[in-house]
Amino acid sequence: MTKKFEQDIIKKRPEPLKKLDQVYMGYNSLVRTCSYLKKFVKYKGVLLVGDDDLVSLHFSKNCAPKNITVLDIDLRILKHIETNARNYGLNVDVLKYNVLSALPKKLLESYDFFYTNPPFGKNNLGDSCKAFILRGIESIRVGGYGAFIIASDSVGGWARVAKERTFKFVKECGCEIVDKQENFQKYINNDIISSLYIIRKNENLKVLNEFLKGINLYD
Repeated sequence: MTKKFEQDIIKKRPEPLKKLDQVYMGYNSLVRTCSYLKKFVKYKGVLLVGDDDLVSLHFSKNCAPKNITVLDIDLRILKHIETNARNYGLNVDVLKYNVLSALPKKLLESYDFFYTNPPFGKNNLGDSCKAFILRGIESIRVGGYGAFIIASDSVGGWARVAKERTFKFVKECGCEIVDKQENFQKYINNDIISSLYIIRKNENLKVLNEFLKGINLYD
């Protein structure tokens, strides 16, 4: 990772918005996460559901994906990704998207791997996580993989409840957890710790998404 690349994409990115529950991952954690996921990304079609950590740019520069698409609700982040992808000759497409809306049909079952680091859902028992993970699962083919990040158990009782509900939801979606890296990430100006889980999609199941109605994703 060159110093100029780090300077351009990390230090010049927009300030985090509290209303979107944006808390940026620490740089060392970001590099460690991307390095660990390289084996899942290399030569694959990759979708990111939210990307204020700018993982897409690291993937594209260092992990040799076939193609990358980023979905995010924050136009500032999308513009920052698009500008730096163009400046560094990286293959990253961006699309403004709200996970409460249905995934565009052209994205359904079109990718090999998804990644999401969603709002952790402290006040909705993890429903925020489930919403972002759902869209990722919908985007990958049967046999594909995904990675999601959630708050570690050490954060508090709410995190343990949210994890249990998220794991149950993943199973209901026809997926299984196949690997994990617990207590793997730290964040800038925040004492929260998170864990990374890898899932494999084994079958297409119709998912009940009634939980999406009326929830505040960033609560």
